[in-house]
Amino acid sequence: MKPAYCFIVVLALAFSDTNLRAQDSSARCRRVSFRPAVSYALGGTANWVATADFDDDGVLDLAVANASTGTVSILLGRGDGRFRPPVTYAVGGSLVDVIIADFNNDGRLDLAVSNLASNTVSVLLGKGDGTFGPPRSFTVGNNPWVLVAGDFNRDGKLDLAATNSGSGTISILLGNGAGGFHSAVSYRVGNRPQGIATGDFNKDGKLDLVVTNTDDNTASILFGNGDGTFQPQQTLAIGQNPPGVTVGHFKRRGDLDLVTANFNSGTVSVLIGRGDGTFQSAQAYSAGTSPNAVSLGDFNRDGRVDLAVADFGSESVSILLGNGDGTFGAPHNFAVGYLPNNAAVGDFNGDGKLDLAVADAGTNIVSVLMNDTREGRCRF
Repeated sequence: MKPAYCFIVVLALAFSDTNLRAQDSSARCRRVSFRPAVSYALGGTANWVATADFDDDGVLDLAVANASTGTVSILLGRGDGRFRPPVTYAVGGSLVDVIIADFNNDGRLDLAVSNLASNTVSVLLGKGDGTFGPPRSFTVGNNPWVLVAGDFNRDGKLDLAATNSGSGTISILLGNGAGGFHSAVSYRVGNRPQGIATGDFNKDGKLDLVVTNTDDNTASILFGNGDGTFQPQQTLAIGQNPPGVTVGHFKRRGDLDLVTANFNSGTVSVLIGRGDGTFQSAQAYSAGTSPNAVSLGDFNRDGRVDLAVADFGSESVSILLGNGDGTFGAPHNFAVGYLPNNAAVGDFNGDGKLDLAVADAGTNIVSVLMNDTREGRCRF
């Protein structure tokens, strides 16, 4: 064999080996794994879960809205992925949602919950040590469902928006900066609105809203005027019976995008934003049975946004790994409890991997899944 030919053969073999190792590395980065779920009993049926550090110890805690008892359960984290027994706060009504924010600007995290039966939103001010004060309630529309916080009038004070599933409206409550809110102002959207999220979709420096209308198979976009008021809705066609919507950046250096959970079709719909308040046509991706809500996170640490879908009808959470270009892969399914309603995302044991806490609405438990994806950080 001639020397030049030998060199070419060796170079080709080296390139082939490098390419195979790169493909193997890429394949490893497309994996995701969670340990079997660990359950924590609560004070009633777990309808919604959110996570934050309530006692300022650097460890994430959980807040769970209990629909059947009208209570909120607080589970303080131990830092190793486990949680302390719940402490329960009476609110009243039939709780649907719980969100976390600092409504009185004291540097301590507070809670806001929606009360389906009493047509109110209740705020519990945090004391900074993991405990909360008594609830203070504010009237909204009929059968409030999901809440979102944002500074809609740009006064430095957090406001609230609630979907009113029984009246086809959303309610805007402007905050006074002390944990209270002015009287609600309502805006018409579609039929049986449930999901809501906020973001600046047209890049004008003013927060906008997106609302899912479950009976219309649409999403309503309401552009903010920057003074706490909103323009009339514009509607987008999405999937069948969408109860949940989430806003995120699914393309690197991209504009704000949307993803909805489509309860009747077993799919999620991804709508890529154009940055001017319009969106590309919805692209559907398979999830589990009856998906109810979508959460975001980089679960395999490849620098791309992934989806965590609570599959209400199949006792699972589906992880759809993002490709970084606005598209997503096939679902990886992980078992949880009965009727999972939503998933909260956070690193519960400080290992740098995002874990999940799932509200199992058919039971009185929250399921915690610890991320044990073994591959190191993957960057492409």
